[in-house]
Parts: sequence; C-alpha cells; structure tokens
Amino acid sequence: MPPSSSASGPPPGSSESRRDDGEPGREALRGASEAEALRLRIEALERENLALRAEAARSPRRNPEEGEQRFRYLFDRSTDAVFLIQADGPEAGRILDANAAAAAMNGFTRQELMSMRISDLDTPESASRVSGRLQTLLSEGSARFTVEHRRRDGSLFPVEVSAALAEFEGRKCVIAFHQDITDRTRVEEERRRVLQQLESLESDRRLRLEIAAKAGGIGFWDWDLRTNEVFYSVEWKQQLGFADHEISHRYEEWHNRLHPGDVERALQRITDYMEGRRPDYTNEFRLRHKDGTYRWIYSHGEALRNAGGKPERMLGCHVDVTDHKLIEIALKGSEERLDRTLEALEEGVVVQDHNGLIVYSNPAASSILGLTSDQMAGRTSLDPRWQTLHEDGSPFPGETHPAMITLKTGLPQRGVVMGVRKPSGDLSWISIHSLPLRLSQEEAPGVVCTFADITERRRAEEGFRHEAERIRTIFETEPECIKTVSADGRLMEMNPAGLRMLEAPDLQAVVDQPVINLILPEDRKAYL
Repeated sequence: MPPSSSASGPPPGSSESRRDDGEPGREALRGASEAEALRLRIEALERENLALRAEAARSPRRNPEEGEQRFRYLFDRSTDAVFLIQADGPEAGRILDANAAAAAMNGFTRQELMSMRISDLDTPESASRVSGRLQTLLSEGSARFTVEHRRRDGSLFPVEVSAALAEFEGRKCVIAFHQDITDRTRVEEERRRVLQQLESLESDRRLRLEIAAKAGGIGFWDWDLRTNEVFYSVEWKQQLGFADHEISHRYEEWHNRLHPGDVERALQRITDYMEGRRPDYTNEFRLRHKDGTYRWIYSHGEALRNAGGKPERMLGCHVDVTDHKLIEIALKGSEERLDRTLEALEEGVVVQDHNGLIVYSNPAASSILGLTSDQMAGRTSLDPRWQTLHEDGSPFPGETHPAMITLKTGLPQRGVVMGVRKPSGDLSWISIHSLPLRLSQEEAPGVVCTFADITERRRAEEGFRHEAERIRTIFETEPECIKTVSADGRLMEMNPAGLRMLEAPDLQAVVDQPVINLILPEDRKAYL
C-alpha cells in the first residue's frame, strides 16, 4: 500500500522529470481512446513501481523511502479518482488507499475511505457484483465496467471503472481508476433521444410522401439511357389503368402510347433538354389509357450526367392533369358542367380575368385560403390583404404572383410556393400553377390558378431541418472525439474535439487519411 506521507514537489527521478518510464505523455494520451488512456496510466504506475524496485536493488545506498515518495507523488497527482483495493482473502474488497480525487468525488475523507469496503460506495445492485468482478480480475488481470456510486450526501452518480491486478507489499491488490461519467451519460442519452426522434420523423416523412404520391396519383419513372430501360412505378401504371405486372420496363411502353398528335413535340422537348437547349425538362402530352381514351400528362424530369456532361440517366414524375385540361374545356362550355367538375376537385381553383380580377373560386379554394367566394370576388393578386410571403419569410409582392406573371407574359407558371395569411391569423403554404385562359372570344386572355395546400408537408420538412441542426450542434460541441470512417478505413469527418486531440488545424488537414496513420505507432496494436 502506498505510504501516507506527502511530498511538496516532484522527488528526484519522478515522472515529472523523466517521462520515458513514468506516466505517459500527453501526445500518447491524445491519440488513444479514453479506455486506452486509463490502461496506459495503470501500466505507468506499475512500471514505476517495478523500476523503483530495480533501482533499489542496483543501488543499495539509495534512500528506501524515495521510491515510496515517487509512487505517492504519481498516486496523489492523478486527476482521476484512484483506489487501491485488497483483491483476495477475507479482506477482499477493502479499500487500502485512495487519492484526493477519489475522496472529493465521493464526499468522504481519505481516512474514511480507508475504513470502508469498495461495496460501501456502490448502490445495492452494484455492490452485489463486487465479488464477481474481483474474481474476473484475479483470473483475467484487468477489467472495465460501469457502476453506480452513492456519495456521502446520498446522491447517486454513474462511474466508469478501469481496473488492473497489481502486487504491493507482497499481496494482490486492485488498482482502479474511477471516472464520473454523469455529463457523458447525459449527453449520450440526449443523443439517443434526438436520434430516435430523427428516425421517427424520417419515417413519418417517408410515409407522408408515399401517401401523397398515392393520393395525388404521382407516377415516377427512371430511364437508364445506356440500356434504354425505364422503371415505371406502380402509380405511373395505374394512371393509365394498368396493374403493375401489365407493363414492362421498356422505353416503348411510353413511346407507343403517345397520342399521334403529340409524338413529334414530346420527343423534341426531350432532345432539346438533353442537348442543353432547354435549362429544365417539362412536358405535356397525351397517353393512351387501357380503356382506349387519352389522359393528359404533365411530366417533369432531371438528367444525371457524366463528367463529360453526357446524360446517362433521367428521373422524373408524371402527373395526370386531365382534370386541369377539362377545366379549360369546361370554361368554354356549360357553366353547370364547369361547376360540377371544379367542385369535385380537392385542389383550389381561382379564375381571374384579363385585369387580374377574381371572377370564380371553387369550394376547395375557400377552404384553403379561409375566405368565401364572395370575399375573394373582385380582388386581384395585388391586393395587400392577401399578406403573402416567400419561403424565406420575405413579402411576396402581388406583381410577382404567378397569375400576374402569366397575364403579363402569356406563359404558364408551375410549382410556385407561397405563404398566405388567413383572416384567422394562421399561415397556410400553397403550391401554385397558373395557365393562360381565354374566357371568351371577345376578351383578352385571363388566367386560371390551381393550388394545393402543402402546409403539413412544410411543417414536416421544418421539423426535419431543426432536428438535423440539433444533431449537428451535438456533433460540434461533444467534448469527446466523434468521427466518421469510410469502409476502407479513411477519415471522412471529425468533430472539433477530435481535431483538437490530433492538434489538427482543420478537417482538411486530416480528411481522407487512413485512420490508422493518425494513431501513434505504439498505440496502433490496441486500435486494431
């Protein structure tokens, strides 16, 4: 057992003045994990004790108390709580000595601890396992585990223990390093909670997208331009009245169903986009339904290009816009037919004349915007009562409303996202499409706007972003090293705490390096 005498400074030959046989230097500890660092400290104390015994044998004139002073210096100066515990016999588990950090951590004096057994500090559940842990140490030589301690004031706290078997004064002892892991446990629990919330949110988001795709009848396609094979989703096939197994993954399934009057224009649109004459790909054409009729389809896609800019794959979606086309037709014909068609739609529909005045709105528009048809009638997109916003929260000027752009240019506007403040104060988010519309042969073209309520989708996306930012904050502020490693062992990302451990100026200094190269040679065996 280390003597109880104290030393005011480093004795001659201590680890303070000779780092090669004392406590490991900071560089070694920085490159190792926490568990490895604790193991190195235990080994350092054991090496120091063996070195002292060897020096005493070689130098019989040396002061016999000097070795004890040096060991006591290392024992007392450790920032971790250190216990020396009887390993076997009737007194197994008795605390033979404890340093100042151990006394402070548990709220007892050193003299009080030396009159106790280690199980006296444990909660009943942890205390019941002391005998088994001592047997493990006697058979295996070392152990690492977590226990729960009770302080003198009765408060409980988690402790991580790294212990090894040692021999002092001819008897087997356990030297154990104890570390209060309250803060780490709290951070880990918070991290687990956030990850669970994020997984739940992502699952909900995927479910909402699947529901939206099915409810909205959105069909997806994936065209491999190298093989000319096309994947068509179940919804894509259902738009045309087919079951999944009734349409193969051949390009001709789409091409052969094109309306003869749309073939040339539809193919030219694709060619123009692939050859860079159009910045994006949108298309409208008719496809033959299983029942022999034709459905109007709005198609939007994006090409994936190789390093040379050549498109190799194209992905996109089909939306059945037959109802929208029917709206255009219905407006030219019977008002009764028009009303029946529009009232059946779940999307909001607003018709404005050539001056921008609202002349018609369907029930869905009233529900989404929180206004009756009478309240909307006669308004224009320039009316400040709309209180419209861009996605970034800035005001959405009426003159840039999709309806006003279409009236001015004669061009359709698609997928414009806008926030609209209802009279109740609630904010609704809508996705707007606008098309030019001739209300009569005598008047200049007006405009028809259709819009869908995307408020719930926006909320889900906002929640996802907030959780992602929260996890990033935990990653940036975590005091322990967190790193992402590729399958071939190269560093992909590391948090600031890890970069400080490596003394790296920034991530670019170490990214893409084999992780094994960042560990000191003498520690690589433990890492592997």
